[in-house]
Amino acid sequence: MIKINLCPIDELETPYWYLPDVIILVLVCLMSYYGVDFYFASIQEEINGAQEKIASLQASTNQLAPDLERFKSLDNDVKSLSDKLKSLQRITVSKMEKFTPIIAIEHIQNLKPQGLWYTEFSMKNAKSVEFSLKGIAFDNLMTAELLTSMRATAFNEIDPTDLRSQVFFDGLSLVESIITTPPPTTPEQAAEQLLTVPPSSFDIKGIIRERAVPVSQTPQQPALSIQTQADTLRYARRDTPP
Repeated sequence: MIKINLCPIDELETPYWYLPDVIILVLVCLMSYYGVDFYFASIQEEINGAQEKIASLQASTNQLAPDLERFKSLDNDVKSLSDKLKSLQRITVSKMEKFTPIIAIEHIQNLKPQGLWYTEFSMKNAKSVEFSLKGIAFDNLMTAELLTSMRATAFNEIDPTDLRSQVFFDGLSLVESIITTPPPTTPEQAAEQLLTVPPSSFDIKGIIRERAVPVSQTPQQPALSIQTQADTLRYARRDTPP
């Protein structure tokens, strides 16, 4: 059998023909290694820079800690001052604000016509000027008379020595006026109802307002005397049935 050597001629001439390939492979591995090492070194530098920045910020925060504590206590100081201001406002509140509800009740009591009585007087809260007045009258004309008299308080002459002249009713409206008569059950009751005027209930809503006294008419001394206050409280507490 004839044997033929198919090996390239250059390989036959050079026994170390594989050295260039090995060198290239080694160079590629070295370049890859140094490239990866450079990449990791740059990442480590960024990490070190971030850590230094964090340390710097932490040091700045520690320096600002006393100031932050003062700012935290500032909220409590503001609340304390607000409470003190509210206390001062309660102490220095005007006489008109203190006596307006009582004066309004006195007006309502004095303006009540005969044959009409009240069942309820309410305000939203102690400082509210909106009110509701409910009651019963023998005739709708009495309800109209009361409503007219309450509206007339807006045109009364202001007396600087009397706080009661500075309080008036505004925005009055008659919400309802219902005749409260039960249906008759016998002919005698029906005949009796024809001869009598049934009572009617009413609900008046409005606003209590104050009129400012001109500066030229403002008195030097307080206007509401002790006797006037006593009379006002007596009228406010009195319950007069029809």
